[in-house]
Amino acid sequence: MAAGGSKKTDFDFEERSDDFPFRKHVIAGSMAGVVEHLAMYPVDTIKTHIQACGGGHEGESSKSFLQTARSLYREPDGGGFLRFWKGAQAILSGCLPADAAYFTVYEALKHLYGYNNDEIELVKTASMGAIATIAHDFLITPSDMIKQRLQLQPHLTAIACLKSIVRDEGVTALYRSYPVTVLMNIPFATTVVCVNENMKTWIQPWDRPYPYLWYFLCAGAAGALAAIVTNPLDVIKTRLQTQDIGNQNREGEQREVKYKKLSQTIRLIKEREGMRAFSKGISANIVIFTPSTALTWGSYELIKSLLGAETHHNQLIE
Repeated sequence: MAAGGSKKTDFDFEERSDDFPFRKHVIAGSMAGVVEHLAMYPVDTIKTHIQACGGGHEGESSKSFLQTARSLYREPDGGGFLRFWKGAQAILSGCLPADAAYFTVYEALKHLYGYNNDEIELVKTASMGAIATIAHDFLITPSDMIKQRLQLQPHLTAIACLKSIVRDEGVTALYRSYPVTVLMNIPFATTVVCVNENMKTWIQPWDRPYPYLWYFLCAGAAGALAAIVTNPLDVIKTRLQTQDIGNQNREGEQREVKYKKLSQTIRLIKEREGMRAFSKGISANIVIFTPSTALTWGSYELIKSLLGAETHHNQLIE
């Protein structure tokens, strides 16, 4: 859009200026991550249980989203509403630096590319998402692994879980799923950033009434599409991180590492459960990533504006 071609409102988030330092992007990114993870954590717990089940117990692999939620709520040892929040402290400790890194890299690339939603741009927006998620995933993978173990084994503490992983599987196990996490999140982040940014360019929320609503809708649509595209890889990542511990006796000896590498995990799931296993948790992922992506990006832009970001769409960083 040419300068002066857009209607300026107090809600225009896309303006960036030299007066808005990157430390404020760090703060806004961290806070946005906390908002998203806290809001969606119960649904993520349900999804983890659906995807982690490798059929170790008869009938478990066929549980629906609602059936899984009901089972967790009714667990005789530690059920109830708090059951859905088990492990939240682990992921919050990781999402603060990870989301700060993600949005800092994202903003740095927007600056480098001179991108300001002036026209449809697929390659630049896709690369922004891909590069930003590499930094994000490196920081969050260990805490995400601990989080998923705690979701499946509520009797453990975060420290006990960490010690158990290091003792039974080695320190490198904390990054066992990093390659598949990056492999999954590059197409996820590429889809989210590319669809979100180009939908904003097409819809131009800054020219519409209630621009907040349009920003959230653009991000939500991007999250839903990304969830569908990356669900098979999400199943593989969950198996690598959880190792079917939900199907094992909590009093057992040192656990066998069942899923070791990406190709071996794909082959094992396909042979034992069939191709349909790769769609496990897809409804939960859509339920999670549609609002969570909207919350993340909407909160980020809102927090930026509260921290003093400029409110004119068309000014670029010189």
